[in-house]
Amino acid sequence: MLRKTEAFSLSSESLSQIFDSFPDGIIVIDRDFKVLVWNHRLIYWSKIEAQDIIQSNLLDHFPHLNKPQIIKRIQGIFQSGPPVILSSQIHQYFIPCKLGDGNRIQHTIITPLKLKEYDHPLAMITIQEVTEITGHINKVKNLNEELKREIEARNLYETQLKEEADYLNFLYKMSSVSNEYIDLDKALSESLSVAGNLIDWPIGHIFLMDESRSYLQSSRIWHLPESLPQGFEHFKETTENSRFHTGVDLPGKVWEAQASKWIEDVLDVKGFFRFETNGSFNVRAAIGVPILVGERVRGVYEFFSMESQKAQPKIIDLLEIAGQQIGRILERSDHQKKLIEERDRADKESHHKSEFLSRMSHEFRTPMNAILGFTQLMVRDKKATLSDKHKMYLNKVLSAGKHLLQLINDILDLSGIESGNITLEIEKVDLPFLVREVIDIIQPLADKKQVSLETEFYTDQNIRVVADKLRLREILLNLVSNGIKYNVPKGRVTVSVLRGSKKGVLVKVRDTGMGISKEKQVSLFQPFDRLGLETSEIEGSGIGLTITRQLVAAMQGHLEFTSLEGQGSCFFFELPGDNFLENLPESTRPRENEISENSKSYPSILENKRILYIEDNQSNIDLLDGILKTYFPNFELRVVKTGREGVNLVKGWKPDLILLDLSLPGKTNGFQAFEELKQTTDESIPIVALTADAKDRSQKKARLMGFDGYLKKPFDPDIFYKLTKEILLRMP
Repeated sequence: MLRKTEAFSLSSESLSQIFDSFPDGIIVIDRDFKVLVWNHRLIYWSKIEAQDIIQSNLLDHFPHLNKPQIIKRIQGIFQSGPPVILSSQIHQYFIPCKLGDGNRIQHTIITPLKLKEYDHPLAMITIQEVTEITGHINKVKNLNEELKREIEARNLYETQLKEEADYLNFLYKMSSVSNEYIDLDKALSESLSVAGNLIDWPIGHIFLMDESRSYLQSSRIWHLPESLPQGFEHFKETTENSRFHTGVDLPGKVWEAQASKWIEDVLDVKGFFRFETNGSFNVRAAIGVPILVGERVRGVYEFFSMESQKAQPKIIDLLEIAGQQIGRILERSDHQKKLIEERDRADKESHHKSEFLSRMSHEFRTPMNAILGFTQLMVRDKKATLSDKHKMYLNKVLSAGKHLLQLINDILDLSGIESGNITLEIEKVDLPFLVREVIDIIQPLADKKQVSLETEFYTDQNIRVVADKLRLREILLNLVSNGIKYNVPKGRVTVSVLRGSKKGVLVKVRDTGMGISKEKQVSLFQPFDRLGLETSEIEGSGIGLTITRQLVAAMQGHLEFTSLEGQGSCFFFELPGDNFLENLPESTRPRENEISENSKSYPSILENKRILYIEDNQSNIDLLDGILKTYFPNFELRVVKTGREGVNLVKGWKPDLILLDLSLPGKTNGFQAFEELKQTTDESIPIVALTADAKDRSQKKARLMGFDGYLKKPFDPDIFYKLTKEILLRMP
């Protein structure tokens, strides 16, 4: 017996040394509740020394453990039962004092301990301090809760962000559709698809208000899935053959309320005949949305689902935005339609205006031809016995007639430019030669006004611009003549051709005249505004500068000016140039004195010429006869009044020159007569148009057809003489 006790003591001492190293409190008792081990952790916690408790009964030290439920659970350990976890308050029986701040947490476990020295298990009671572990667990738990809240918040934010992105993407797509598509049906179809894809409803359709605003008419515009539901074709046919008045079916009810309508399940409502008679097409939910232009319903678009759908305010809001955007598409279409109608009406009015002006031009020019022509013949007639007083009267008639003719020309030019009926013949123009030509033409006016004309060119090379030669001559004549008319006696007008930007050519017309005040400069290019000089002796219509600026613009230039009152003005513009090319061959370059050099021998060359004049107006016939008698020594003139007569005449009589009016009576007009004459006569016989038709397109047509000349009535006899003389001199 003693040996066994000693043996146990050795074993108990060994166990104590082992358990003293544990961070937990360790108690070992036998089935008599005698304490065999009481380790250092328990000494520290309970302040009970080992020698005071070992080999004594545990219940003697802690009598409050002597409770049936506790005793029963401990005794189960002695019978090799499973470990027992005691309540978190049980450890207080072992450690009656509070530890530290009183908030320590212990955990008590009782497990069987088998030793070979004993024939029954011992009970090992382990008291673990789990304050930090519990704190970590709580912290982790709190962190988990916080993380859960953050995840939920993030998910909510991401959902909101996605909704916002979808919303912005939706707005972008709807806006893009209205800007990208010109065709109305394509714009409406794409808009419907954008809205349908957003809400993920498979079928959509549009009704549009008819022009009388009395009913909604089904369109042929649909948003459809790749695979159509069974029975849909019948529903589609029914819809497309329907028109709804206010309050009837889904579109009519939306129109009546001017607000969206959501049907969660069509089986629960009545009064929608398309849904009640849809056959096997199992539509369940429907949405109708008004298409608004301002506050006016212009249509209704609808979506359908095969499943019942609860109303969602967000979807309704988005679809109403889409409805407003579709309304803008319709509004833009209406505006474009009005613009087209207005354009067509304006074009029609412009056409009528052009035709009227063309007719009036012809009617004006025919009598003006006689007035100016006979007046010029009388002024030039050296044999006429007119008094100085009558000669003065004739000069005034001639001056007034020319002014009236210029006014007619200016009005027609302005009308043609404004209506877009001006035609330009763009070519490479020798600018210095054209400037000298203009100077020659305008020199008599400069001499009369005692104004000197000067030119300056930046190079001796050919300076060519890309322009319409006739219109450029008109521009230069207008600017130079203005510089003369509004100049002072012994003043000066200088035409400069300078190097412009890159390959451009800059043209300047400077004068030393009266200049223009700053107050009046803003009105300079206003048509018919003569800046207070309406009652002055200086002739003018107030249209010339307006026409000049628009002609320059038509040739890719821009007319500008500077002016100082009392010191003069400078008008300048730049045109595309071709001034870096090699010189043209001398044979292609016009010569200023070409006519004058050959004119010395003209009497013998021009004698006995046969001239055919095809004209129906007797005044024009008499005038031409007078001009020919004045300028040509001998000639034979034959006159016919229709194109058909002219063609028949030349079959047996060969003229040297044919003068042809373009506005002839009968079925054969001047252009048709020209073609027949060319087929009937020798190709070398020149044909010159003498016509009151001042339209650019007629002149262009004549040039392309091969006319040798084109003179607009009324024409200057001197110009007629120079043209016909030049043509006749070229003949073999």
